[in-house]
Amino acid sequence: MTTKNKIVILTGIPGSGKTTVLESTLELLQTHGIRYESVNYGTQMFEIAKKEGYVKNRDELRKMDSDTQKKIQTLVGEKISKISLKTNVVVDTHCTIKTPAGYLVGLPEWVSKSINPNVLVLIEGNAMEIHRRRMSDDTRVRDSDSEELIDEHQQMNRSCAISVGILTGATTKIIKNNNNELHNAVNELLHIMK
Repeated sequence: MTTKNKIVILTGIPGSGKTTVLESTLELLQTHGIRYESVNYGTQMFEIAKKEGYVKNRDELRKMDSDTQKKIQTLVGEKISKISLKTNVVVDTHCTIKTPAGYLVGLPEWVSKSINPNVLVLIEGNAMEIHRRRMSDDTRVRDSDSEELIDEHQQMNRSCAISVGILTGATTKIIKNNNNELHNAVNELLHIMK
């Protein structure tokens, strides 16, 4: 029987520095001879939905009916699980997505169970710092949430992460990515992914 390699789900709200922490960590892992395949969950959803003929562009994903979305989400989870039979996997995704109607859970039960992660990592930051990062980033269109709403979103992610742990047995790790402390966040993630 083939056993799966490590599956790490990496999440963080916009402006938390999740992508920066991940890219730096993956570079360091390579120098240690440790290989991970980085999988962006949204990209995988689009590729499968397009292949199956449900969508032509990524924006149409949100317009699919919920049963089709659930089917595609499950297929992505199964694909990630298959990748883990060959190599370690880090899944770049969101615990929750802030929408005008409220928080949308990015890791519902069927997604969590099909991926079956070993650990879920939350990249967090000081709300004031995240607010400033969002305001100074001209390359992205980001919400200008108050510090209170940023804290609320990070708290919602924590709740979601613990729920994933309840469903799958995965551990949850919170890593702080505060200004001028990227190396600390990278070292913490490196330790988890080794």
